[in-house]
Amino acid sequence: MGYFANATEGDIYETEYCATCVHMHPDYGCPCLEAHRLWNYEECNNAASVLHKMIPREGIVNKPCIFYSKSTGLSLSEENERLRRWKEVMGTGGIQSALERAAKAEPLSVESAKKTFKAMEEMNP
Repeated sequence: MGYFANATEGDIYETEYCATCVHMHPDYGCPCLEAHRLWNYEECNNAASVLHKMIPREGIVNKPCIFYSKSTGLSLSEENERLRRWKEVMGTGGIQSALERAAKAEPLSVESAKKTFKAMEEMNP
């Protein structure tokens, strides 16, 4: 279970993890952290409490919660478009497949290489 000795520790955790997580809701905040704020006092001595699994600890350090997924900062439609362009450039087989295709292909023209690099830069700002 996440343990925060004071509000400052909780705020630091929220800034480090929750604020950069895809699950952070703009109006309601982090559901995992909120559950800890609401029920940690009652649940701290309950070994079966789900709160013990949600924010794991390593010694005295709170680790990222089990739901943490770092946000790219893109909206869902922007993220889908980025993935679509990635597949367009790399193909459906991923990087390994793209490398295999590249090894068998004719050398790229300068213009073709520029176009590929430009597309990759746009996908990974």
